[in-house]
Amino acid sequence: MQPRHSVRVVFDETHSESWTSSAELAQRINPDNASNTSCARAARALASRDFVLSRHTTGPLDVAALTACDILVLFHPCDPQWERTTGGSPTLGAEEIQAICSFVAGGGGLLVVTEHENAKYGNNLNALLEHFHIQLDPNGTVADDRHAVAGTHTWITLDVANGLPEVMEGIREVAVYRAGFCKVGNGAMAALRSFASSRPKAACLVATARHSRGRVAVVTDSDVFGDECVGNHDNLRLWLNLFYFLSVRSDAGAEPDSAAAAAARRPAMPEAWPRVKELVDRLRPLHDHRRAPDGPATGRIDGAPQREAAGAIVDELVPSLQALGQELPHQADYFTAVVEDFGRWRTASWPVPDFARSLARLHPEHSRPDGLQYACVAPMYTQNASKDVRCEAVLFTINWPAWLAEIEATRELDNPAFVPALFVDHTQGYVSECAVLFPEQVSVERTKGKARPPGAFGAIFCDREAARFRRVVLRAVERLQINVLPDLAYFLQQPELVTDAFAAWDLIHDRCHPKGPMPLAEYMERHPQPYWNYGLEELRVDLRTYDISLELEKKDFPFARYIRWCILFDRIIRFPITGPRDRNFDSLAGQILFSWLYGRKAIDLEEGRLLVRWNELDAAFRGLLDKMDELYRFGPTQPEHVSWAKRHDFIASQLDPNPASRWPKDGRLPETSVEVLKLVHPDEFPLSNFYDLLKRKMA
Repeated sequence: MQPRHSVRVVFDETHSESWTSSAELAQRINPDNASNTSCARAARALASRDFVLSRHTTGPLDVAALTACDILVLFHPCDPQWERTTGGSPTLGAEEIQAICSFVAGGGGLLVVTEHENAKYGNNLNALLEHFHIQLDPNGTVADDRHAVAGTHTWITLDVANGLPEVMEGIREVAVYRAGFCKVGNGAMAALRSFASSRPKAACLVATARHSRGRVAVVTDSDVFGDECVGNHDNLRLWLNLFYFLSVRSDAGAEPDSAAAAAARRPAMPEAWPRVKELVDRLRPLHDHRRAPDGPATGRIDGAPQREAAGAIVDELVPSLQALGQELPHQADYFTAVVEDFGRWRTASWPVPDFARSLARLHPEHSRPDGLQYACVAPMYTQNASKDVRCEAVLFTINWPAWLAEIEATRELDNPAFVPALFVDHTQGYVSECAVLFPEQVSVERTKGKARPPGAFGAIFCDREAARFRRVVLRAVERLQINVLPDLAYFLQQPELVTDAFAAWDLIHDRCHPKGPMPLAEYMERHPQPYWNYGLEELRVDLRTYDISLELEKKDFPFARYIRWCILFDRIIRFPITGPRDRNFDSLAGQILFSWLYGRKAIDLEEGRLLVRWNELDAAFRGLLDKMDELYRFGPTQPEHVSWAKRHDFIASQLDPNPASRWPKDGRLPETSVEVLKLVHPDEFPLSNFYDLLKRKMA
């Protein structure tokens, strides 16, 4: 069960490398001690994440060989007189060096792993590395009595605390065994050094460099990534960090282009679609948008000229809808009903539109193969935008990769109403932040005694969610200098990965709503209550999703960590500073989470920077989930407004209420829930100084 991979890693085996990513080859090369030749364990860790691995076993490292490669690995080229190797010459030809330099300049990544006393191994790696301003010491071995492991002065721990953050973030300890060292200059960086107590003092053992559009990393000990040692300390984390560092192109732009990134996963638009869209956009302005006091917009069409114009447009629209239904045969019944609904609306002289019949036949949840296309045409309102009822048309593609379908089917996360989708095209009402299509958006006449058709699906445009997430978070990383992990930096540059992470988050989040003592039905029934209850419910469900993602990761699904990063940054960065303040429960949920994490030092603010203590996050999230479970556990045993008050008390323990709050500080509430609701301030918990500053920085 793996998500879509994207980074192609090639391990060279034509230059007498002393390590191989193939366990089988290692066994043949060194049958007495295969683990001393194998880096298969480290390779498997890459393959379980975002990397596709291959081995270059024949021919030179020329342009053709490097074309199908994003990261090239040269793992200790060595003369066979010293170690058992993969075969070939340890020296690179002049044309190979030129090809590798061009490969890196064009955006490729290069990892070179060497050993102590490098000169004796007969390679010419310095002839390659001089192009990146890194040079290996020919004869050196680093020793450190003060930081020795098991009393061996060449087996030492390194100065992680002063390492280069973009490589060392999230690492607490690394140990090497008989390492060499290197010198860096002209922009190359020492990413990891030995301690000042070592000989030589503060030697560079891991170096990095940027070369035009690409990146280079050099490690001067090979045992650290071998099967015997890669699981020790945080050696595996260093290995992964290096590959994620090398995966980020130095010229990658900050602004997302999710539409272009996902285009290959979408089928071509139906031929009838552009005409349908054009006609619906012409119909939209004819609706009556005048709204009764405190009431919804009706969506009717008033006035003889407007009705005549609407009729002419529908005459043109009907054959286009029929043609669209033929191109989307799985929706043939739906488009037949849409045509009938438009006909009834016109015959009745354009009253409040009632598209209940076609809505009852709109079931994208019944068939969700990856890439299948759906369209919806109806009078509706779009969330996060105008609440006026207007005709809209939206075209979307199912985003249901095999790994996500497997999660739903096998991990007790079944969610038959969930429809993850890619946003293909839309009418003007979706020129907004709206990222959903729900049945309740469609206009249905509401008459006394007439029940609304039950909502059967929830379509989430996860690529639109991903685009706005990346747009905000990339900017926040720059403005707040957030200490991102190397794989997080890579993740934020991959629109497709972020889209898939949102699909997984949405699936689990939506599934978690009915779980617990306060089911989703309480909210779906539109029962009046303080808006902070909605905020706590969204927070509770995200905390549960975070917890489930930890379990998924323990069960060999490393992609789950991306779900947690989406939850963290969408909640504490994007939600609080977007949207209006009045009754903004999503913002409130993010404010509570930020305050909780800050109070437990899982996040901190230092000299204007937002510092994330990555190793503390999981425990802090778990603690807040326990608190929420406790808060919810006794809700069913309490009177309604008492439960509201206790939740207010909890939030007030994290956030200061509005100075204009009417909520009684002594806990003395009116007797009825109706009277209690009158005390709710529309911005009961205003933004803190941090968010006021963040809004200015992000503006």
